[in-house]
Amino acid sequence: MWTIAASESIYAFGEYDDAAASGSKYTYVPNPQNDTNAIWGSGKGWTTKSDENPAITTDTKHDVVFMGDLHTDTVGVTLSTGGNGFNLVGNPFPTYLYGNSNANANNVLTENASLLTEQTMWFWDSATQAWITKNQSDLAYHISPLQGFFVKASSAGSFSFTEAMQTHASNGDGFLRSTNNRFEIDLSITSGDLSRSTSIRYIDNTSTSFDNGYDSSMFGGYSSSLEVYTGLV
Repeated sequence: MWTIAASESIYAFGEYDDAAASGSKYTYVPNPQNDTNAIWGSGKGWTTKSDENPAITTDTKHDVVFMGDLHTDTVGVTLSTGGNGFNLVGNPFPTYLYGNSNANANNVLTENASLLTEQTMWFWDSATQAWITKNQSDLAYHISPLQGFFVKASSAGSFSFTEAMQTHASNGDGFLRSTNNRFEIDLSITSGDLSRSTSIRYIDNTSTSFDNGYDSSMFGGYSSSLEVYTGLV
């Protein structure tokens, strides 16, 4: 997940509200934290950032620790349609989840399709400083344990993470691109330290219009100085 650096008055750990004004959509935990017994709920996404001090090495960095009960049933989180409808949610289980239909019929996108404007998940890749989209046209995708991501709501229902979505198989997922045997055009552009990419996939029974679950829009939760994308015919 992505955020700004912490200051003396806040921790770099916060929640997202798309209904808030531009530049104020993230609300960070105050320092000091007044309510040390606060329960922040399950299935909700949080954003955090590690210290960039070069003196702090991988061996000396601290882990972000989550504590709570082990879930043995469906976990739901209420979506908001405020702003542009973007909601930050997160895998509440200590296992991988089937992300799309190519992974398993019981998957996050299919289960929650009726609540979303499009069957797309947006993940932040801090290594490339870019948003990565995952939809039904991707190869089998698995959501990492406790991984946060954005979805775009069309209605204010309960976004569900079910027991049937859980799997111990990761399929090598994270933010790594997998190979496939379909015809696909990959476009990329680099400017300085920034790199962006998009794919054009030729899939049977899709159209030149927007095919929900197979086409994805760019993440609109924040402004970007560099993007590469295609347009509908």
